[in-house]
Amino acid sequence: MVDLEILDANGASQRRLMEIFTATDRTSEDWKIRERFEKLVTDRVNDGLKQCARHAALYQAVDMAWDSTPIQKESIPLLLYAQGKIDLPKFAGRLKELDLVDDYCKTNEKGEIIEVDMPKLVDVRLNLVRSYVTRRMAAQSARFANLYPYFRYEPRSTSNVGKLRADVLSQRVEIMSDQYGYRHLGDQCARDMFLYSHTVVVPSWDRDVQWRKKNGVIDAVVTREGVDWRKLHPCRTFWDRSAALAQINTDTGPGWIADWDIVRFGALRKTDYFNLDKVESSSAIQGVLDSYPDFFNYYFDPATLSLPSAFLRGAGSNDRSLQSGAYTTTDDDKGVVLTRMAMRIVPKDEGIGEYPYPVWLRLTAANDNTIVHAEFLPSLPACYGGINEHDDRLVNPSFAVELLPYQDAGTNILNHLLLHMKASLFQLWAIDTDSVDEKIKVELKKATNGSNYFQQPQLLFYSASKLRELGITVDQSIKVIKADLKAEINAAFGQLLQLLSVCDRLMVMSQNEIGQAAPREISAREVTEIASTTDTVYSFIGNGIDELRAAMKRVCYESLVVQSTAKILVPVVGQYTTKTVKKAGFEVLLEDEEGDSAAPGPVTVIGSAKALDYEYVFSSRDGAERASNPQAAQILVQLAQMVVSSPALAEKLGLERLFDLYNEIFRLSGAAFDLRMELKEGEDGVLPQQPGAAPQQGGDIATVLQGLLARISALEDAARQAGLGGDGAPPAPAGVPAALIGP
Repeated sequence: MVDLEILDANGASQRRLMEIFTATDRTSEDWKIRERFEKLVTDRVNDGLKQCARHAALYQAVDMAWDSTPIQKESIPLLLYAQGKIDLPKFAGRLKELDLVDDYCKTNEKGEIIEVDMPKLVDVRLNLVRSYVTRRMAAQSARFANLYPYFRYEPRSTSNVGKLRADVLSQRVEIMSDQYGYRHLGDQCARDMFLYSHTVVVPSWDRDVQWRKKNGVIDAVVTREGVDWRKLHPCRTFWDRSAALAQINTDTGPGWIADWDIVRFGALRKTDYFNLDKVESSSAIQGVLDSYPDFFNYYFDPATLSLPSAFLRGAGSNDRSLQSGAYTTTDDDKGVVLTRMAMRIVPKDEGIGEYPYPVWLRLTAANDNTIVHAEFLPSLPACYGGINEHDDRLVNPSFAVELLPYQDAGTNILNHLLLHMKASLFQLWAIDTDSVDEKIKVELKKATNGSNYFQQPQLLFYSASKLRELGITVDQSIKVIKADLKAEINAAFGQLLQLLSVCDRLMVMSQNEIGQAAPREISAREVTEIASTTDTVYSFIGNGIDELRAAMKRVCYESLVVQSTAKILVPVVGQYTTKTVKKAGFEVLLEDEEGDSAAPGPVTVIGSAKALDYEYVFSSRDGAERASNPQAAQILVQLAQMVVSSPALAEKLGLERLFDLYNEIFRLSGAAFDLRMELKEGEDGVLPQQPGAAPQQGGDIATVLQGLLARISALEDAARQAGLGGDGAPPAPAGVPAALIGP
């Protein structure tokens, strides 16, 4: 975590960065710094664009497979025309838009459509990628969809102060999760891991301010503040290849990471970017666009691929390239390559202030060398999540990539079946002219030439008497000859089922996993083994998602502490005493304070995000392995029973620690009734002794503890009378004695 205020005090401020990257005096030190960074950005952008385009074939194949649909693009206009909902001119216009006129229409010499040849069967595509990815996605999404809070922070300390800070942080980040859609983002990231084998998200701090009126006074109020995440496509991301991308989560890996996109130049005018009048296109950028047309034409709007026309400039103006084109106000609709590159630097070594330790600097460049924005980051520049990736490989096959051969094979089987079905539409009617009179012949011709058949039958007239002279016996006057599809259909679907069975085995799937019944009766042991194997696979897949979540938790925490300006105002999940709240650096909201501070009831804490500066655990325990509070409460109940049964241990523990023990049991149990016990002002923590009794006398200690339990029972009775307990109370969590929660 980097404190931006300390950076600012040491000369590495946002204003200082703007001075450097807008410098125009070629003899100044600022110009030398600017020129050095611009050359670095230029080299990395030009190389990164080529790398992305070269390695995009694998990702592009997955995207095309995911986008394929069972219903083809021509199905809708054909169906509307068949139903009479659009006339021939409108139908022709729709087919021209889809470039399908030659496939389905007959035209005259002038090119006008005169007839529609509508097919009865069209090719289909088996979308196996979407089906299998959706099943795996559902299993992972279920792990986090109902987690509240979405990110739960565990303190490294076991003190109440540490637990309070963790609860406050969890609640504050939960508000952030709702405001910026972290749950939806989590599903999107998991889907990308299945499609591309990894995903990368980039954080940016967002702050929304609105005017509000309170007590007749209009004031600016922060309505939303937090980390907004941007998910990157793998074919538009490049990084320092000297280290594994996964190490970006621990800040021990790549020294820089960047992503790029092609946007309209006019969109940049709506930002706070500088140097927009200096943005130019170069021959290097145009050369990359021309070298990989399939990649750029698939992912980008052709309008944005148009750059300003190049013109010859003086050699002294830019030694990078003599051919460049400057953007003007008339080029707002033309494209510009926008690159956001984060690099780890030491500001003092680069001549930016006196800060002597590494920090992350994010530069935004338009095209390949014009820096239009710069900022220091308080935390990691990006977070990574991957499934079964080899860190030593530049590109790894994903779950979806491994499905592509089976999807193509299944599509071929279905299309082969369609060919047989099309062939079965052909019918040959053999008609004996000796036994069928002319009137019937005419009627047969009229019937077969009508629209009662999918395809016009072919009529074959023959003379049975002449065939008999040749020794050929004919037993029917009219015989229909057509293909028998029964065997072909059974064979095609049998092949498809065998293909899916092999796919399930190689992709570590099962019929039970996708909700299909077992083909035979299975034993209880087999059911257990299948469930255990499935859970093992799901846990392995979830490791990559947990890795991403842990990094995102760290960025949310560090960004909140460093960049938040609004007061934290959240209810605490676990209830704490006022003394603990103040010791943690917060205050209890005034309207929540009702009488004695030890009285039961929830409180809302208010304070600065700086008070959250603490040591937390960023681990996978936050996900599917999140610690269970009722189980922890059960263990504490057993410890409390040991204390009660040992007077000497209870006396050594002291009254204050006993109060803390019972408070923690109620906090972890999740009971509707709240217990907050603390020493009154001036009261010591020594257990009282009966007059004349010997020290550590078992009966007297037991009497005190019985009184303590009676105090708890009285509070429970009060809660039941207030409607918090009784028959309407929620059931006790597993493992927690009902005596501690209520009947």
